[in-house]
Amino acid sequence: MPKRQESIVLKGRRLLMCNGRVRVLRAKETGILAGVVGDHGKYYVRGLLAEDGKTVWTCTCPSQTGCSHVEAIKLIWQPIRGTEGGSVG
Repeated sequence: MPKRQESIVLKGRRLLMCNGRVRVLRAKETGILAGVVGDHGKYYVRGLLAEDGKTVWTCTCPSQTGCSHVEAIKLIWQPIRGTEGGSVG
């Protein structure tokens, strides 16, 4: 039986639950910068609030967007901003 691939949302939640794997470096009303230790190294995630009110997400991992690192930081950012996390791109 093939191994089921973990969804990026679940993987993001798992990253948050592991002590020391997520570190918020800066957080303001207009954005967040965080370091995330993933399964394959340390990456930096940035979320910036755009003029249209959506958050634009980037990551330094090979995927750059839509990754578990971004999902982990969205889970932190949503309660702060009171939003669904905005767009990924």
